[in-house]
Amino acid sequence: MPRYISARDPTALLSDAALDFLRRRAFEAGGFILFALATLLTALLVSYTPGDPSLNAATDMQPGNLLGLPGAYIADFLLQTFGLAGVFPVVVLIAWGSKLCRKSAIQRPSICLVKLFAALIVMSFGLSALPQFPEWPLAVNPGGIIGTMGLSQVTTWTQGLGPIINEGSIGVIFGCAGLALLAGASGLNSSEWRSGFSTLKVITVGAATRAWVAFRFVSQLGTSNKNFPSIPKKPKDPTISRPLKSPRSTPDPKIEAKAPRAKTGKKAAALRQQNLNLGQENEYQIPPLEILEAAPAASGVSIAKDALQQNAHYLSTVLEDFGVYGKIVKVRPGPVVTLYELEPAPGTKTSRVVGLSDDIARSMSAISVRVAVVPGRNVIGIELPNADREMVYLRELLESDTLERASGSLNIALGKDIGGNPVAVDLARMPHLLIAGTTGSGKSVAVNTMILSLLYQYTPDQCKFIMIDPKMLELSVYEGI
Repeated sequence: MPRYISARDPTALLSDAALDFLRRRAFEAGGFILFALATLLTALLVSYTPGDPSLNAATDMQPGNLLGLPGAYIADFLLQTFGLAGVFPVVVLIAWGSKLCRKSAIQRPSICLVKLFAALIVMSFGLSALPQFPEWPLAVNPGGIIGTMGLSQVTTWTQGLGPIINEGSIGVIFGCAGLALLAGASGLNSSEWRSGFSTLKVITVGAATRAWVAFRFVSQLGTSNKNFPSIPKKPKDPTISRPLKSPRSTPDPKIEAKAPRAKTGKKAAALRQQNLNLGQENEYQIPPLEILEAAPAASGVSIAKDALQQNAHYLSTVLEDFGVYGKIVKVRPGPVVTLYELEPAPGTKTSRVVGLSDDIARSMSAISVRVAVVPGRNVIGIELPNADREMVYLRELLESDTLERASGSLNIALGKDIGGNPVAVDLARMPHLLIAGTTGSGKSVAVNTMILSLLYQYTPDQCKFIMIDPKMLELSVYEGI
């Protein structure tokens, strides 16, 4: 799907990068605010005291709630009305805060609020099927007033449906429905749920392992003071710690020089010389290179070293915002794309960085970004398109020393690599060559480049063509030659 980048308003006070920076900070601030609200709500629910002044109790006693009189009123309302389901707002606030801290917007928050309210009611019905336990401080069931009244009414309606439909089975149904509504109210997608469960699993297993080791150590210590058992140490997992220094204080990456202009081959230099016509009209002559447009003496747009370093620092900041830490060790500018080599912190998964390509492109205001591992090196390559692309001239490729020195039997020029060096391949080694791409991506240009590469190297006695064009479009210019 094509992407379009709107032109920046020249009258705007802030640049796109500054606006994007402020937007990320606003997401983080919103996430911290939601975490703070969840902490306050947890504190007032945990410190709930039945004798505190509330809507259900009038007393002159000082409230024992940690948040004072407002906390007492809020805790009494949630627990009296919805019972244990009153903790659901805490779960939803934590889920929303985690999304905002990851710079991910909450999709349709109004619908999430409706689902949260529905989850409170439905789950209170399910919790009302539980018996009252000694620690429960209220006279109503654990489902609160709404759950107790609602479940009683539903049980009355379903009395004639058989012995299987009883208060317990109805409570299980409402409990499952309440959990499903809670999952929808959290706004988390499937990948975020999997990540959360994986983190919870690691924490639970780690805590259980350490508790078991401590229990074994204490039990052995009580039976014998001479031979202390060896405590197995769990191998430390590689962790990613946030750098103490800001990206601006890290060493500047190495900026490689741009590839020089391709060296002209000896045959191309010889073809430039004028030959006298000695009457050998039947002898085939290779087309002269002069009929092709020559590349300018200083082709391409040079990129300032300071600009490349600034882009590298900004790219590091963007990666840190998405939880990827490391340093840009080298920058390789090319005619069309600039390659930034990222040396990630220990424990960083390459697949996670590759999956952030679209987010990196959005944050860097680029059309697209390609992320891949650099073969043979401990770095991840991030390719960003240049603002000004360099024109690649066919004549420069045909007269290059790279094409002349190629050892193949049907050498063709394909263009330049990411570093700006000419690329030549042997067509004989890939006879079933497939060229694919969308309209306007350059398929016809590629085919014509291959054909001209052969015409400028081989005579009709050395290479003959059989051209089949079902659409009679791309190869029509060669008809009759």
